[in-house]
Amino acid sequence: MNHNAVFLLLLLPVFGAAQTQPAPAAGHIPKIHIPPRAENTAWLKEINRDIWAPFAEAYAAGDAEKYLGLHTPDFIRASGGDRAEVKDLAAYRESVTRGFQWGRDNNRRAAIAFRFFERVAGEKLASERGIYRYTSIAPDGGQQHFYGKFHVFHRKVDGVWKIAVDYDSNEDNTIGVADFEAGLPPHRFGCMAEAIALDDSLGRIRNHACETVSLSQSIRQYAAAIAAIDFSGCPEPFSAGFKKHAAAWLALLPVTNQYSDLRGEMHTLFKQLESGRHAEQFKPLLKSVWDTWGEIEEAMK
Repeated sequence: MNHNAVFLLLLLPVFGAAQTQPAPAAGHIPKIHIPPRAENTAWLKEINRDIWAPFAEAYAAGDAEKYLGLHTPDFIRASGGDRAEVKDLAAYRESVTRGFQWGRDNNRRAAIAFRFFERVAGEKLASERGIYRYTSIAPDGGQQHFYGKFHVFHRKVDGVWKIAVDYDSNEDNTIGVADFEAGLPPHRFGCMAEAIALDDSLGRIRNHACETVSLSQSIRQYAAAIAAIDFSGCPEPFSAGFKKHAAAWLALLPVTNQYSDLRGEMHTLFKQLESGRHAEQFKPLLKSVWDTWGEIEEAMK
């Protein structure tokens, strides 16, 4: 390794040693596992906002303080492989500050990007695993890429997500571009997760649309929006379940068409219909709506 490459490793304050030669194939990461629950996706979007976006911004700006501010006071930093070490935040701060300063002194810029294969979050805790790509940019614009595998744990502190534990390894110089490209970027959560999150948003709109338009119009709009969802890449039982679910909603129309002047929140209106003159016809149709949603949830397991 040449002299400059040694110092480049100092510019990896988040991660340990990485390689510039790509691995021949993506064989180092498992299948992508991101729970498709709407609340998980919502928390991951918060993490993107609080951690991953400012993380990349701090690297691009060479801003050590902005980067260090993303961590909890009791932060633990660990590296694996032939550069194994463990640091607390104070010791980590020293290496981070030194690395960013070396970049400024040598007129070198940096960029960092992430791909994920596992992301799971709760209300206050989260775990994420993936592959990073660190790019060192020389004064003449030349670029050198480094790759590694990471596992981070986050904690929400005063409403803001922070990095609590950070572990990475280059897996004995076997991580490369193929591994990186096999993961999902931060703004992607997998086909099922994205569909569920979109349906969650559409459902909220549907439930209140009938406060100003007819119940039938609300249902038609919702069913059309479901039909427009991109299910490519989703398991067939999942996409088929959504088609059945949309059809079940449209099957309510022979009843709801007879109540064009009814207005209010959708579930309130449904309760009225379940006890009204069309209750015998409406109840099994509504049951089919909830049953088909159960099929979607079963396909998510």
